[in-house]
Amino acid sequence: MQYLAAVNKSPSNLITEQILEANPLLESFGNAKTVRNDNSSRFGKYMEVHFKDGVITGARSTEYLLEKSRIVTQASDERNYHVFYEMLSGLSDTEKEKYGLQSADNYFYLNQGGCFKIKSKDDAEDFRALLAAMQVLSFTSEEQDTIFRILASVLHLGNIYFHRKQLKHGQEGVEIGSDAEIRWASHLLQLSLDGILRAMTTKTTEARNERVVTPLNIDQALDARDAIAKALYSSLFSWLVQRVNNIVFKGPRKTSIAILDIFGFEDFKENSFEQLCINYANETLQYYFNKHVFKLEQQEYAKERIEWQPINYQDNQPVLNLIAKKPVGILPLLDDESNFPRYTTELHHTTSHHYAKFNFKVDFYFVLIFYGNLPSSWIFIEATDLSFLEKCHYNHALNELYSRPRMSSMEFGVKHYAGQVWYSVDGFLDKNRDTLRGVVVELLISSKLPMISKMFQELRDTAEAAKTISKSNGRFVTMKPRTPTVGARFHDSLQSLVDQMAKCHPWFVRCIKPNNEKAPMKFDMLIVLEQLRYSGMLETISIRKTGYPIRMKFQQFAERYRCIVPGRLPRGSPSRDVCRVILDKIPNSKEQYQLGSSKVFLRESLGRPWRRSVNILRGSVVTIQRYVRGYQARKKVQEHATGRRQVADVIQGLDRQAPVPHHQKGHHQNAG
Repeated sequence: MQYLAAVNKSPSNLITEQILEANPLLESFGNAKTVRNDNSSRFGKYMEVHFKDGVITGARSTEYLLEKSRIVTQASDERNYHVFYEMLSGLSDTEKEKYGLQSADNYFYLNQGGCFKIKSKDDAEDFRALLAAMQVLSFTSEEQDTIFRILASVLHLGNIYFHRKQLKHGQEGVEIGSDAEIRWASHLLQLSLDGILRAMTTKTTEARNERVVTPLNIDQALDARDAIAKALYSSLFSWLVQRVNNIVFKGPRKTSIAILDIFGFEDFKENSFEQLCINYANETLQYYFNKHVFKLEQQEYAKERIEWQPINYQDNQPVLNLIAKKPVGILPLLDDESNFPRYTTELHHTTSHHYAKFNFKVDFYFVLIFYGNLPSSWIFIEATDLSFLEKCHYNHALNELYSRPRMSSMEFGVKHYAGQVWYSVDGFLDKNRDTLRGVVVELLISSKLPMISKMFQELRDTAEAAKTISKSNGRFVTMKPRTPTVGARFHDSLQSLVDQMAKCHPWFVRCIKPNNEKAPMKFDMLIVLEQLRYSGMLETISIRKTGYPIRMKFQQFAERYRCIVPGRLPRGSPSRDVCRVILDKIPNSKEQYQLGSSKVFLRESLGRPWRRSVNILRGSVVTIQRYVRGYQARKKVQEHATGRRQVADVIQGLDRQAPVPHHQKGHHQNAG
């Protein structure tokens, strides 16, 4: 971005500066330290930079899949998002007191990884840079205050804990064990204290026009707390992206340069739903890379009927099918399970039997039979991570790219282009549903802070607009409108991204890690070679070496290169014949080119010196033109000078020839 800004500055420079400042802003809120990278992007970003007459006129960013789980939990030696540590390091004591903040090690959402500092990063200095970026992007003081209120409230929410409480009829409930923290959250978010308490300790269900309030157990209460924290932070992040777009996006242009910055392939000690989505994105981009570098290249060779030794490459389409192809890909199965109704519709009884039939898209049915003369009632059937895993095992038992564990652990394996990865399904359904209970949304809409209220109004409206009516799988099952799952939304946005990229001319940048320890001056040959192999770089080098990366239409080639060939070329001949004559005049070029049905194909070894020759010739032409124009200019000056001298000589000659009148003294007197 800095390079593009440097060579394509806007006359006012403000729009360029704003685009540049958007990057550190989004990095603070979207990047974090992981065991592999001290500044890892935990979201995908697609930025289009728009141009007019070679000058930057605006930009627009699209976000993909912010890692929400990081907001509430981190692995050992990892951190939460940078902005929390920057804020705690950069705020003054007075400002910390205003938001009720202490040092980072006091917060559960920040201390789980045991890492608070990064050697290569100055959090206080980066906080000052963040404030400067907000200033350039025209953030108001009210907006900045609300942002810090949200961040502080997330930290306070994380420190809320619960005690078990025994209720009537043997039910288990909870009570808040950290009164100060929930009061801070209520104050900072400008929410009703009772409303937050109810949202964290009870669940409200509507059935048959009745509202039933059920107490939450301690695990459910912790989940409710984390859900509110994740909703606040992720909504703030989306608001920031949109806020930046409102400033720097000035409308679409025909000419743009797009930059895709997306998370790399991930394989940790424990991989979850986020890693599956990240690796699915990498598989999709690898397929896009293969398509452009190998498939389309070799298809064009076949179309042009040139002689070619095909290069074998790893086609990862089968992996994409395993993950995403309907109806039994891993993500479609996860969606089926995530959307499976927890409460079915009323069962209609015939005689004394009650039936409910559900189609699981796995070639078998569950039939529930209830005996007894029961009144019409609701049946509770809950899909689980285990039921999802069993469906994956059932449907992909014969797929060589899919693995099931030898022991009965809650995981499955996928053989990716970069190697085998094992995924723990614990929490898959909840992460895929990512549903925020309606009472929580309404609570946040009730905030007295306009920015928070508006954020969650838009979240509610977007969710309502996205809902679809599900078809029933049997006579007795109907389903309420459902919100698209995280996996479904990510799949759709990924396909939209690929469609958008297909309209562009792509350039690929491969990042290769020299070692896995983040150590300086250490080059691990095996690690590097493994990355080169699985990324397709070795095959890419091969196709570039033995292939024909330079190709031009016959007429274009003839017009460009006829000037560097000695001798005359036949005039009026077809372009293909002219191209052959040009190429035949070059010594030792037989193996370096081929003529297709409509194009000339050149190897890089031949194309490079030819381009150099053309550039030298053009430089020579420019030099000759400069000297000729200089000569012509000097000649004109000399001609003008000669003309001026001649005119001056003529004038002087005329002056010498003209008679000079003589006036003698006393002439009139003598005459008189």
